[in-house]
This record gives sequence, C-alpha cells and structure tokens, in this order.
Amino acid sequence: MTETLSWWLIIQVAGLAVFPFTLAVFKRLPDGGYAFSKVIGLLAFGYLYWIGGTLGALPNERWALLGLLAALVVAGAVAGHLGRDALIGLARSRWRAFVAVDVLFAVALAASAFLRSYVPEIDGTEKPMDFAFINAVLRADTFPAEDPWLAGHDISYYYFGHILVAAMTSVSGVAPAVGYNLGVALVAALAATACFGVVWNLVAAAGRTWAAYAFGLGGVGLLLLVANWEGLFELLAIHGLLPGFVYGLVDIGGLEGPRDSESWYPTEFWFWWRASRIVSNWTIREFPFFSFLLGDLHAHVMALPMFATAIGFAFTLLRAGIALDWRFWALSPVSLVVGALLIGAFTFLNAWDFPTALALVGIVAVVTNIRAGLRPGVALLNTLAFVAPLALLSLLLFMPYLGTATSAAQFVAPVLVINSPDYVIAGDMATRPLHLLIAWGPLFWLTGLFLVFALRELPPARGQWVVAALPLPAILGAWAGAALFDAGPEGLADEVSTRGEAWLSPLIVGALLVAAGAALIRASGDWLAERSSLLLALAAGWLALLLILGAEFFYIEEFSSARLNTVFKLSFQAWTLLAVSSAFGAFYAWQRLRYACSSRQPRIQAAPSIVAGLTAVVLAAALVYPVTAIANRTDGLSGPRTLDGLAFVRESQPDEYATVAWLSDNVGGNPTVLEASGPDWGDNARISWRTGLPTVIGWPSHEFTWRGTWDPQEGRSEAVDRIYTSNDPAEALELLHRYGVEYVVAGRPEVAKYGEGVFARLDSILERVADLNTTVIYRVPPNGDLVGAAIN
Repeated sequence: MTETLSWWLIIQVAGLAVFPFTLAVFKRLPDGGYAFSKVIGLLAFGYLYWIGGTLGALPNERWALLGLLAALVVAGAVAGHLGRDALIGLARSRWRAFVAVDVLFAVALAASAFLRSYVPEIDGTEKPMDFAFINAVLRADTFPAEDPWLAGHDISYYYFGHILVAAMTSVSGVAPAVGYNLGVALVAALAATACFGVVWNLVAAAGRTWAAYAFGLGGVGLLLLVANWEGLFELLAIHGLLPGFVYGLVDIGGLEGPRDSESWYPTEFWFWWRASRIVSNWTIREFPFFSFLLGDLHAHVMALPMFATAIGFAFTLLRAGIALDWRFWALSPVSLVVGALLIGAFTFLNAWDFPTALALVGIVAVVTNIRAGLRPGVALLNTLAFVAPLALLSLLLFMPYLGTATSAAQFVAPVLVINSPDYVIAGDMATRPLHLLIAWGPLFWLTGLFLVFALRELPPARGQWVVAALPLPAILGAWAGAALFDAGPEGLADEVSTRGEAWLSPLIVGALLVAAGAALIRASGDWLAERSSLLLALAAGWLALLLILGAEFFYIEEFSSARLNTVFKLSFQAWTLLAVSSAFGAFYAWQRLRYACSSRQPRIQAAPSIVAGLTAVVLAAALVYPVTAIANRTDGLSGPRTLDGLAFVRESQPDEYATVAWLSDNVGGNPTVLEASGPDWGDNARISWRTGLPTVIGWPSHEFTWRGTWDPQEGRSEAVDRIYTSNDPAEALELLHRYGVEYVVAGRPEVAKYGEGVFARLDSILERVADLNTTVIYRVPPNGDLVGAAIN
C-alpha cells in the first residue's frame, strides 16, 4: 500500500510541476490540459533523467533523481507564478474536472495494483525481458544502458518506457520487483486519465460539460475494459450452449469444441490467451485489457498513455483557430518543444507509434488549413511546413538514441497468402470476415452509429464520395503492383482467388473508411468552433480504419516473415483511436437520439430504445471477456496478494532467490556474470534478468529480433558451454577473460545442463564467494591466476 501511495504522490507532484507548461500548450482545451499533465510530467522527468545520464551530467542515484524532481517543481513554481492569473482562473472554473481527473487516477492506480497483486510473478512471456531492461537501467552508470543479455553491447531496442519505470522505481526507493508491478498499474492509470481527458475535452468543447464526465468514463471503458467478442464464445462453450457447427464456423484457434470447467467461468489454464490471437499465434490482435491482464511491460503498452495524450495534442492544434504552418511554432515555441517531446518520445518508446502520431497531427493540420479557406494544394504545402519542424525537433531530442539504434525491420512488403511461410496458416495472412467482426465488433458498431448520424446531419460537400474513396484504389493499386512484381501475373490471379471470402473483410473496413472520410470532408466545410470535436473524432476514426485496412495488404518485413508484428502494433493503435472516436460518437448519437424522443411519430420515438438496446447487447457481449478473464487469471480473486514480482522465486526456489539477493546486495556496477546458455523462454539468463547484470548470452532469438543479425552473438553460446564443461583450466579461464566475466553462477540450471561435475571444474580455477546450498557463486581472478589445480 505504501509503495503504491509513493508512486501516486510522485506522479501528482510531477504533474502539478509541469502543469503551467502543459497549460501553455493545451490552453485551447476546456480543462487546459490538466488531464494530460501527469503524462507530460512523467515524460519530462524521464527525459531529463535519460538525457542527463547520457551526457554524464546526472548520477544514476536516488538522491540525484530526488534533486531532479525538486528542480522540476521549482521550475513549475516559477512558471506558475508568472502565469498565476490564468492558472487561478482555470482552477476556479474547472475545479470539478481537476478533481475528477485526480480521483480517476487514484482509483485506477489502486484498482490496477490490486488486480496485479494477485498475479505479480515476473515470469513467462516477455516479462523477463522487460524486467531485465529495467534492472539494466537501474544499474547503468551512464546511458545507453548495457544489454543484460549480450555483455559488452548496449541495449538495441526502444526502451524509454523501461527508463521511465526505472526512474519511478529509483526515486520511490521500492524494490525493482515491486517497481515492475507498480509500473504496470501506473501505465494503466495514466492511460485511463489521458483517455478520459481526450473524451472529456471533446464533449465539453461541444458544449455539454456535465455529459463530458459520463462519456469520458465511457471512453476509459472502451479503451481499458471492453474486449472483443471471443470471450462470449468461451463462456458459451463451457456451458454447452453452442451448437457443434458453430465451432467450425467461427474457427477460433484452440476452441474446437465444448470445454469443461470447474466454475461458472472458464477454468482452463490461460483460456483468455486465445482472444488476442483468435486464429493462431501468428496474428496477434492485442487490446489494452488483455495487455494489462497479461502484465508484460512491453513497448506498445507503456506508450499507451502517451499515444492517448498525442490525440489530445492533435485536438488542441485543431482548435488553434488559424491556419497551421511554420509560423504557428514561432508564435508558440513551448507548444513546439512539448509537442516534440511527446511525439519524439515514440521513437524511443514504441517506434511504430511515431509515424501514426505524426500522421494524426498532419491530418489535423490539413483539415485546419482547409477550414481556413486555403486551396487543397496550398493547404498541403502549409501542412508540410507545419509538420516538418515538429518532426525534425522530435528526432533531434532523441538523437542520442536514434544515432545508435538498430532494427530487424527491413521494408514494406505486400501481404500474399500464397507466399506465406509453412508455419503460418492462410487465416493469419488474410482476415476472414467473421474473425474481423469478432475482433472489432464492439468498436465497429459504435463507429457505424457515429457515421450514420454524422452523415445524416452534415450538409453534403461537392465530390465528397470520390475524394473519400481515393484511399481504396490507392491501397489496392499499390498492393496489386507489388504483388505483380513479386509473384507475376499468375501469382496475382492465384492470390485473388485464394483469398476467397477474406475479400469481404477489406470491403467492410473500406466501407467504414469511405464513410468516415466523407463525414470528415463534410465537417471540414466551415469554421464553426463546435465542429472541432466532431472533426477530431472523425479524423481519429478514419486513421484507425486506415491502419486496419492497410494491414490487410501490407506488412513490415522483419524477423517473422509474416504480418504478425504489423497487425499486432497497428491493431493496438487502432483500438486506441477507435475507443476515443467511438466514445465521442456515442455522445454524438445520444444527442441526436434525444431529439427523436420528442417526435410525434411512433417509429421515430422507438428509435432511441432500439439503438440503446442493441448497443447494450453489443457491449455486454464485449464485457464477458474481462469478467471471466479476471476470474480465471486471479483464481476468483483468491489466494495471497503481493506486489513483489520475485516472491514466487523466494517461495519455490529459495536458493535461486538467495543468489539474486546476494548479487544485488554485494555486486555494484555492471560486471559480467556467467550462467547457462539456452533457448529463449528457458531458465537460462534468469540471473541477468533478475539482477540487471549483463551475461555473455541471454535469449538468442530476442537478440536477433532486436538487432536483425546473429553476428554479435556468434560463438557465445558455444563459449559458455565450453567454460562450464572444459577440463582444461587454461581454456576456460581464457574464455572467461575474453568475454570479461567477473562472476560465475553454478546452480540448478547449470547442473541440469552440464552435470554435477560443474562444481569440481569451476572449483579448480575460481574462487567461491557465496555458497548457497544448491547454488555457488564464483569470482573470476582478475589477474588470470588459477585458484585450484588442473582437473585430470
């Protein structure tokens, strides 16, 4: 409880400290950007921590971070004093919104930490990697931090989110294993407040301040609580309520028939995993609730609050009231700096979000310039002049990272079912329409309602449908051309035929995309201030649909040779954009339906009840998954609770826990530790990811994924195996010195792989510094002298 309170307090302080600067950027929004101040505060604190460490100007110590936080408070106090009239005026008029944001943040943080305390184990999926990065950051003398799974190399991944969690862990003084789980809770809470802030401001700007609270919470629900419809099939399956033919029809991977259960909810181990895959593991469609239930502190998750804040940033630009070009930044340099910090952070947080966030800003700029009366060509040129300085400064702020970053991503390739790898089934490469509706049904329903009412009310614009439909031939033409080049005429014809019913999926998404585009064009036809909310919601929805459609035809070629990661990353972005758009769309539809209630025509009077009833059914089906998944994941909210992510190691493997504790307490800096080599997701590298100490080789496939090449790790696994098995002391010692190893661990995984003789071999050349029952820690002699005698 005290650890959670400490994180709440730190974020409150950081948010209040930067609010004067946040207000300068978001002053056109009804709440002045207060809902985003916590995210901006964490970003500013984390950026100064990182850049200070990169320049060698800030020691990576708790006292230094406390000083940094104090400096942020002083800067905020000075700025607040200079702008006190605006701050006081806003606080007096919007204090209810401020209180709502703070209450929501506290409740979301407490609730997330509470749920996480039932399943705190830092184990499985990507948690070891994420924890390894956090620990590596905490151990770093300067940045970039050393890769804990490839000693002698820097981390080659976008790990700014791990830096933010490490900074919070350090300044709060909690144990890293507790900090990990608080990090999960914090990201969820910040995402909730940022999403609430976007929707609240959209509705309040449309003139309905009191409704803004309800629909703001609705937006939070759509983002963080609502799931896809897969959970409904799981619940029906355990109660035997699905006819046999339905299983083959829906074709959900792993759900081939009725399931047994020991309770009212599915008790099958990790049944909830299927909702993120639907077909198989080669098409990932995570949504935020699943991600937080899983508990991986992965890049796409940690970027979520910032991505929602970027939508809010786009909204404040849309409300600028003037044409947007480079002169806007000259008049508002604080907006340029804060905007560049926010947008640029994605390059280091989750690189996939950077072009999408920048694209949203660009769309908003185009719409604003057209609303200002500029001709389309001039509007585009002005937009380029507006986006260019923002993009340039965004990259410059994070150049210390970008200058050394590497990636496995190669190029954009067409999605071809006929050329899919043997291990990828056709349903993963082209989405069947039923799978599309299971994955997106709840948000598509609300989006459809929104577009129906928007198109019905907005006055037609000349050529709207032609312009709105342009993305379709552009995408299809580019795909057909790429497919023709890649597979030839016969291959293209075969591809068109092979997709079969899967062509209905882009048809559905394309229809929504064209409708959203037409509504956006119609809404851009005047300069009415109240239209700004409608425009932002339509722009966000249009971009989301474009991402979903684009992933049906193109993907980024990388490690998997399939569209796994492209669908994964773009779907997560699309969910966020659609959640915001749909929340405002629900408000928009609600307003129009209220007028129908006063109609004297019975059919029109019945419309609100019908729409509300159908929407309730749609959302109830989408809430089956969260309820049943929480019950399954937490075993019905039973069992012991803790936020210590390594408590399970202490209980089940006390010697392993003692090893980690000894190294954490007695070994400072970044000396290399040797442990057993092995495949990804094995017991190997458990010391490095639990302590942050670099090891010679950790999880090989992860390293390849991050770097796009096997070269840096060539020969390392073999060298590790040779050290543990060699009967030649000189050879073993030479290899230890070659890789700069200072400590060697011999425990259960090493004995399992190399045999009981590993202790005798290591005793002959190394010094025992800790004997922890089944585990021994050795120190490598710095001068290369042998400690024991040669083994005969």
